[in-house]
Amino acid sequence: MIAPVAMASSLLPGSKPSVDSDPRLDSWKQIAAYLGKSERTVRRWQQTEGMPVHRHMHQQRGSVWAYPAELDQWLERRKLCPESLPETTAAFEAGAPWVPRAGRIGLAGAVILPALFLLRTGPPAQSRVSAVPLTSHPGSERGAAFSADGRQIAFCWQQPKGPAGIYLKTITSESLTPLVISSDGSEQYSPAWSPDGKTIAFLNRSGDETWLHLIAVSGGPQRRLVRLAKPGVLLPINVHLTWSADGAWIIAPMLERNKLHGIFRISATTGEMFRISDPGIFVDWAPTLDPRGRTLAFIRRTSRVLDPLQEVMLVNVARNGMPQGNPRSIYRGRFVATGMAWAPSGQDLVVCSRDTSDLSNLWRLPARSGAVPSALGGEDCETVAVSRADSSGKALLVFGKSTNSLATLWRADLPNLESPVAIAKSTRLDIHPSFSPDGRTLAFLSSRSGSLEIWTAAPDGSGLRRLTENTRTRSIPAWSPDGSQIAYSSDRRLFVVPAAGGKSLPIPTGGQNAACPYWSRNGRAIYYETDARVWRIDLTTGSRQFIVAPQNAFVAESPDGKTLFYTRYAGHNVLCKQPVGGGAEEIVLNELASAEFTSSDKYIYYLRPDLRLQRVPLTGGAPQSLGWLRESPDGSRQLTIDGMSVAPDDSSIVYSAFVDSETDLMLVRDFR
Repeated sequence: MIAPVAMASSLLPGSKPSVDSDPRLDSWKQIAAYLGKSERTVRRWQQTEGMPVHRHMHQQRGSVWAYPAELDQWLERRKLCPESLPETTAAFEAGAPWVPRAGRIGLAGAVILPALFLLRTGPPAQSRVSAVPLTSHPGSERGAAFSADGRQIAFCWQQPKGPAGIYLKTITSESLTPLVISSDGSEQYSPAWSPDGKTIAFLNRSGDETWLHLIAVSGGPQRRLVRLAKPGVLLPINVHLTWSADGAWIIAPMLERNKLHGIFRISATTGEMFRISDPGIFVDWAPTLDPRGRTLAFIRRTSRVLDPLQEVMLVNVARNGMPQGNPRSIYRGRFVATGMAWAPSGQDLVVCSRDTSDLSNLWRLPARSGAVPSALGGEDCETVAVSRADSSGKALLVFGKSTNSLATLWRADLPNLESPVAIAKSTRLDIHPSFSPDGRTLAFLSSRSGSLEIWTAAPDGSGLRRLTENTRTRSIPAWSPDGSQIAYSSDRRLFVVPAAGGKSLPIPTGGQNAACPYWSRNGRAIYYETDARVWRIDLTTGSRQFIVAPQNAFVAESPDGKTLFYTRYAGHNVLCKQPVGGGAEEIVLNELASAEFTSSDKYIYYLRPDLRLQRVPLTGGAPQSLGWLRESPDGSRQLTIDGMSVAPDDSSIVYSAFVDSETDLMLVRDFR
């Protein structure tokens, strides 16, 4: 194992790590051809905008070279900063590993979720909104949708010990009208009111499938229209449906196979489907139409949930929802939104987002490229909805306000998973546990100090200690094989910190964005992810090698260091393996509920599509079902796991479970 001092000396900031796997561009002509620009343009970019071009010492001034990876990274920063991410606001700059409660596992590799803004400076666009309670029932009320006249809302209500369902409420009345009540354990959410006010579309999640349903506002039988998500892929509790202006079509995200992947318009009569967006290997979700019904906004996720890189997209549509032109990006950055709606003017979007300390706010985002978001208030928000404007241009805004949101670490014995015990309890987020190689220490992320930091404790939760401070950590703590160091990512850079405490040291990655590190078994290299591709950096020489492009991968080496296991997302999650030195890819498991898995020296542990924990021997063989992870010994089936780790001797598992939170609907009047 390489000592921290030795590693720091070989990877000092400012050193020139080699990039063995990057073909070098050895002239202005090659650089220009690679960027698709003229030589004059790239020379100007180098002089005025700091484009990364290296010059050969002792040679003529025109003798230059550049690495494609460094140019790609510079172009990415150029896109984000000068054009769509003004430096004065640092908006969308930092994401948080937070996902609405009901969908974390199913969406970790397939969707999910959704605009995280962190405003530093810049003039506010308007004063903060003032909200009053609209509902205050026990349990959680969220996902409100306005009727066309703005007098009623439909929303989903999960009672503490009762069935979930969709209810109707008049804004000026306290009485509720049940519309759809679950009698079979299914879950109804994301209601959307038709323009004529007669029909409500909603999502129905039964088992591990999500279907689009319709029901008359006056009541009656439900009509199941189409399946939106294949088994094992769950859409989160959020607003996902919107109607076309003519009321004949419903616009929704689909997470089926590749041909049914993206935003679609679906006939409310026949279920006939037409594609609006094609995200390729990425994920589109949360469509919402502007008040005129002519511009559709949605979110495109282009990176993993743990360190999300996402875009707000717009596309022009006709009254029947048919796209007119291609979707265009108006904002790009690291963000996780829990709701998005149009302001009454149709010129701005209202987005609910969470920051690194798990605090959420409402933001106004002008619907144009390069816009600067402004804070609206609405602390602890979840979903958001806006009514149509009245004759004075004012509207109503409703958002869900969470009264508590916390994740607790639980430890259970293997293989029976009985009698889980809460450990290292706090009133904040405790997520992504990771056992040390000797099984004596647990590292995890916690926001108990105000921001997500790396903490360590004994497996029983005693001996708590914070290792990092104000790092805005984004990754699962990665232990070195000898247990002396922990690697992590922060602000898309890699660091290591001594497990006994001390200063974090950077790991230069040649200007690449870097996230989610994992140590090689021999301790000489670290794997990391950048832009959906896995790289490996040699800690002695600093050389980097491209490994695989799996899109949304978690990686782990076999105990002998000869095989690399990783997840790949291509419409669904699969577990793959290939030789560490390169070779043919082999699919080990065909479908997983989550991109995340954990391993010991004997097994790989994962969640199957029905969210049951299973393990499969590293040497091959049939998977063994272990049951469901739960919140307590008498708890119900647990769907909201945010990280898990198994002791090296397979004696126990530690996992993070989100507890039920209370959510009320809040009302803002006279919103413009």
